[in-house]
Amino acid sequence: MYISFWKLVVEKQENKKEFLRLLTEEVVAALKNEPGIIRFDVLDGPPDSNICYAYEVYKDSVAHDFHMQQPYLKEFVVKTKGWYKTLPAVEGFRNFTNAFPQDSNYTPQQR
Repeated sequence: MYISFWKLVVEKQENKKEFLRLLTEEVVAALKNEPGIIRFDVLDGPPDSNICYAYEVYKDSVAHDFHMQQPYLKEFVVKTKGWYKTLPAVEGFRNFTNAFPQDSNYTPQQR
């Protein structure tokens, strides 16, 4: 299993709503088209903040690499260029295995 957890800092508060809308569109497309995604959550921070998070669980690093090449992700990056910074939400939070539920018992997200 390959897990990424990102803190996304939107540079201007007035862009946050549109940023989340575009990110959600990208995630919906990914869930529809990428069987290697097990879970992909977008979390909004406090209403008065410019922070949100992306929690991504992939079958393996190959599925993650495949996601990074998709046109809808590239389109999202172009549309939101200069809007945000991406920081690891937890340093080194990649390529973990689950203690609970165990990887073999992890249920894929409904699509």
